[in-house]
Amino acid sequence: MNLLHINDLHVNFSTKAGQVRVLSGFCLDIEKGSSICLVGESGCGKTIVALSIMRLLPENAQVSGEIQFKDRDLLILEKEEIRQIRGHEISMIFEQPASCLNPVFTVGDQIAESVRANGLCKKNEARDAAIELMRLTGIPSPKKRFDQYPHEFSGGMLQRVMISIAMASKPALLIADEPTTSLDVTVQAQIVELIKDLITKFGMSLLLITHDLGVAAELCRDVAVMYAGEIVESGCLNEVFRHPKHPYTKALLRAISDDGLRPIKGSVPELTNLPEGCWFHPRCPFAEDQCRLSKPELKNGIRCHLWKKN
Repeated sequence: MNLLHINDLHVNFSTKAGQVRVLSGFCLDIEKGSSICLVGESGCGKTIVALSIMRLLPENAQVSGEIQFKDRDLLILEKEEIRQIRGHEISMIFEQPASCLNPVFTVGDQIAESVRANGLCKKNEARDAAIELMRLTGIPSPKKRFDQYPHEFSGGMLQRVMISIAMASKPALLIADEPTTSLDVTVQAQIVELIKDLITKFGMSLLLITHDLGVAAELCRDVAVMYAGEIVESGCLNEVFRHPKHPYTKALLRAISDDGLRPIKGSVPELTNLPEGCWFHPRCPFAEDQCRLSKPELKNGIRCHLWKKN
């Protein structure tokens, strides 16, 4: 049963340089209790998918398609209706926790505000609920740290605070956008284990956005590889990572192999001027005339004319 169904999602931005096509016919299904990650180079549209689900896109965004969550199209809901879902049934962990927390309020007050906003308890009970969330997410001495400010926390502890806020309502869907960015390896491993434990404990679905394929392998069962605003390969993570079929997926995995740094040749195309045919063909070593002339459809989880040959 699908918890979230995204169908034919298009997101364009009006800029001085013209129309920027960030997402083009994007489709994704997330089942109840499942975990899926979006991977790809920076600028491929991963975060825009998350912001579209949360209805947090800027005013100059032009959006079409549908995002069905529990059989309700999020794109047509009124502002008050989407507020009842955002932060309640769908929560998001943002990439830079330090920029998401208010520096003039204590960490505990900001977690407690999330608890109160979800109507989970009365105002005088919110402090205890916030302290319990801090304990649950592994913040030491939560009673003491409740009254401290964001600048008194390390990067790893700030990420735990963001997870506490996201978990306040025990959402059905948790979106984690680069949750381990700028953390050292030890702290990164702790955050990964924390997220893994929480989604198991509360039976949540997870949409992970990351460029770190190691983190993806730790947290997710399925993967969708994005390039220039569309999915080029999807399926079971272990299968895709072990036996990639799309040339871009192969290049992405080679770039982080044990053989050393092997960057993908060429550059990501300008989203205001996408090439004819397959959007990856200018960088693809296997491209043929067909690739340059016609755009491949996504079939059997692969968007490539030639994947059976390669």
